[in-house]
Amino acid sequence: MVFIFNSVVSAQDGDSAESSTALESRLTRDYYEKWKNTPDVTSSTQVPTFYRRVTPNDQDLHFRLIEEARGMTLSRINARILDNDEIQEIWNLLQQHARNAIFGTEEKQCLTYQNYSAMRRASSLKVQAYLRPTVFLSLISNTDTEGPDLVKVADLFNFLVRKVWLERTRLALSLYDLEGHGYLKEPDLEQYIEELIPTIDTLASMDPEYKKFYVCSVIRKFFFFLDPGKQGKIKITKMLGSPLMQELMDVRETADKSSKSNWFTLESSLDVYNDYLSLDKKRNGLLSREELLQYPKASLTPTFVQRVYEECLTYNDEMDYKTFLDLVLALTHKNEAASIRFLFRIIDYKHQGAIDRQTIYHFFRDISKMLQADKVMAPSLNDVVAEIFDMVATKDYGWITLGELVASGLGGTVVGLLIDKDCFLAYEFREQQQQQNSSP
Repeated sequence: MVFIFNSVVSAQDGDSAESSTALESRLTRDYYEKWKNTPDVTSSTQVPTFYRRVTPNDQDLHFRLIEEARGMTLSRINARILDNDEIQEIWNLLQQHARNAIFGTEEKQCLTYQNYSAMRRASSLKVQAYLRPTVFLSLISNTDTEGPDLVKVADLFNFLVRKVWLERTRLALSLYDLEGHGYLKEPDLEQYIEELIPTIDTLASMDPEYKKFYVCSVIRKFFFFLDPGKQGKIKITKMLGSPLMQELMDVRETADKSSKSNWFTLESSLDVYNDYLSLDKKRNGLLSREELLQYPKASLTPTFVQRVYEECLTYNDEMDYKTFLDLVLALTHKNEAASIRFLFRIIDYKHQGAIDRQTIYHFFRDISKMLQADKVMAPSLNDVVAEIFDMVATKDYGWITLGELVASGLGGTVVGLLIDKDCFLAYEFREQQQQQNSSP
C-alpha cells in the first residue's frame, strides 16, 4: 500500500488527468492481476522445501556442532555400559547370593526374588540399572506353582552378558553412522568390517589382496537379507536383532577357521571366491552365461541362467562378483524369504506377479531334458504342475503369488524344483534317502 500511495502522489505531482481515486483503483487492479498470475508455490506441483539434509562438510559449523553433540551423546551412553570388571562383580555377587535347587533331575544354582533383591542392593548403581525386577520376572524357570519363583544363575548371567554385548555393538556401529539417522550405508558397513578384521585372530592373517573380496562377501550377506527393498541402507537395530550379527561375532569366538557352515569365516569366503575364479575361464573378472552354467554347487538350467542375466545387474551381459554373491546366497538359503523374493523375480518371466501353469512348463522343460540326458525317467509336466499347486495353499488354484509362496514354508522347495536338477532329484527320491538314513 505504501508503494501504491507513492505512485498516487507521483501521479498527482505530474498533473495527471486521473483523479487520485481512479488512479488508486487502476493500480490496485493491475497489481491484483499480476498477483493472480503468479504461480502458487504451495500447489501440489511445487511443494516448498521443508527439509535440508546435513552434508558431511568438516568446514560447516552447523555440521561440526552436530558431530560434537553426537560424540558427547555416545560418550554418555558408553559410560552407562558395564565393563569387564563390573561383569565380574556381578558374577561374584551371584555366587554369594545363589542357592541350589532341583530342576528336573539336575541340581542348579538359582536365586529367589529375595536373593535377587539382596544382590541388587549390594551392587553399584551402575549395575543396579541392569538388575530390574522385570528381568527377574522374565527369567523365572521353575514350574512348581507352590514353591517360590526361581531364576537360574546361568540364565541371568548369560542374559546380562548378552545385553552388554548388544549395547557395546550398537555403540560401535553408531560410530560409523555419520549422519546420525540410525542407518548404515554400504561405505559405513565396509569401514566397520575393515576395522573389525584386525581384531579377529582368524582373520588377521588374511592376504591383503584378498581383503576387499572378503569385505564384499560380508557386506553382500547383510544387504541381501536385511535390505530387501534395495534402499542401500540397513537400520542398526535391525542388524542387532538379526542372527547375522551373532554369526559374524562367532568368527571372533571360535578358533576353527575351517568352518564352512559360517559364511563369515575365512575358509567359507575363500570357498565361494575360488568357485568364482574357477568359473572365470576367460580371466576377465566377469562370468558369461556359459561359464555360470558350470557352477559346481548346483545343476542350474539354461532357462534359469538366461533369466538371471535378464533380471540381474550385468556388465556387457556378464556377471560381476557382487551379483554372483547374491545368487550364491539365494541358492544356499532357498527357504529364506529374501532368497525366495530374489528367485521369484527371476522365475516370473512374464512379470505377472505369480507362478502359473505356463511358468512351470517354461522352466521344467529344461529339468526334463537334463533328466533324460542322465537316463532318469522324468515325470510328466502335468504331474509336476499338480504337485507344485498341491504344495502351496493359494487363493486362486493355479496362481501362486510371492506372498503365498513365502507363507507356504515350501517356497525354497518349489523354486528348486524349477531351476536345479539336483534339487529335483533330492525331492523326487526323498523317501529312499530317508529310509537309508534310518536304516542301521
